[in-house]
Amino acid sequence: MTGKGLNALRIERLPITDTNLKTINGDAPTVDLSFQLLSSEGWTKWKGT
Repeated sequence: MTGKGLNALRIERLPITDTNLKTINGDAPTVDLSFQLLSSEGWTKWKGT
């Protein structure tokens, strides 16, 4: 997530590992994840300046 105006990240079909679960087709299950940045303290604080 870099650049102006980018405040969200979406990951589609992330496989679930270390499980005995299977889908109807016998495949490993997957999930979709979405993350949204709600607030930011700015990059300068993390750089220590």
